[in-house]
Amino acid sequence: MKLKKITLPPFSDFFELEIVCLKLPRSTADVAIVNVSEVRFDKYDSVIIDKMLYLLSCMVFELMKSKVMIFDVSKVSQVNEIGFDYVFSRFIRRGRNCYIVTGKEVGNIDNVIVSDSIEAAVKDLPVSFEKYFKNIYVDCASHDYIVNNSKSVSFDISDISYEASSWGEEIRGVCIKIVGKYRHGSGGEEDALKIKWALREVCILLEPDMVVVDLTLLDYVWGDDISLYPSGFIEPDSPIKFVFADENKEALRGAVNKFQIASSVEGAICELNRMILGG
Repeated sequence: MKLKKITLPPFSDFFELEIVCLKLPRSTADVAIVNVSEVRFDKYDSVIIDKMLYLLSCMVFELMKSKVMIFDVSKVSQVNEIGFDYVFSRFIRRGRNCYIVTGKEVGNIDNVIVSDSIEAAVKDLPVSFEKYFKNIYVDCASHDYIVNNSKSVSFDISDISYEASSWGEEIRGVCIKIVGKYRHGSGGEEDALKIKWALREVCILLEPDMVVVDLTLLDYVWGDDISLYPSGFIEPDSPIKFVFADENKEALRGAVNKFQIASSVEGAICELNRMILGG
């Protein structure tokens, strides 16, 4: 079966944004601040915009490990078209606090607070953050403090990349090929994130019925935190198959269910088609 290559647009095609990490005094604790200055509703509908913002919030959450995220959309004119309950669902499920900076009504959302400025949001940080300010005679909510203690954050953290392709129409499958070198030990933590983000991005945006994860071009010997299952495909009977190279099979096979390993991409597709379509 012939695979059709898919190229998914980058975040920059959807948004103009900047992500910064605001360090608090006396601690390694930080606040994630996402400044969104433009959302291209003229090019994409609100469903895909919400999915991209959800992916973005998950990436911020996993990379920065912040307890609080401030989402500044004060410059976005069509903010009411954003489904913040979905965008922040990862934070909400974990009881983390989110702040939306906007001058418009966005409705009541659990654990999400609406502020009129970043300074007001920082000033309103939850009680659990008081220990990071105690006996510190610094106004952390001042504009100067925020500017001087914020550092830009990049998602360009690893050389790992991916290629996506699909087959089928009414019943759709996707093949996600992971490419690159996975660093050894704890050095692979950010490589693990890139793989997780790739799998999530493809599955959230394309909503496949079947998934093949092709790891034949992943240079992996050993490394921390590797996770190869996208959400929605983690059960033993999920329609997902993994294909390894001879060079990495022994190192990676323990990360997946042995009954979900296939010898080739073509073989994996045939097995999944039989599983879903029968015959």
